[in-house]
Amino acid sequence: MLGRIGLGLSKQIVFHGYREKIQKTVLRTVAANDADFPDVAIEAYKTLLDLDDVGPATATRLLTLARPDRFVSLNGGSREGLAKCFDFQHPTALEKPDNYRSLLERIYDQAWFREPAPQDALEQEISSMRAALLDCFVYEAMGA
Repeated sequence: MLGRIGLGLSKQIVFHGYREKIQKTVLRTVAANDADFPDVAIEAYKTLLDLDDVGPATATRLLTLARPDRFVSLNGGSREGLAKCFDFQHPTALEKPDNYRSLLERIYDQAWFREPAPQDALEQEISSMRAALLDCFVYEAMGA
């Protein structure tokens, strides 16, 4: 679940003058070649984390929305599942840039990720979101 970015936070980002910086950062990831990942990913992640009021959940949501083929959202409902699936001992450790990089590298190394694009249009659409869709499989509602 990509979750939501609350209206209050959205206003804070815009009012703090971050809109242009966020836009440039996100657009760099959109334009990047697949071969440039995860370097581009981590540079963008760090840039967003350096902004006031932007934490790992917001940063990864923005990036995942821009490149669902290359990013996965880290949030309270997905961290634990991602940590279990990709052998990280501490779910919150995934939020650190070096660990998020390691997570992305492990995702990119998966056989299902490296498969060529399918021929079927619907399957191509799904494949184009394969990293982001991990969130749906590992998400656990908090307090459930």
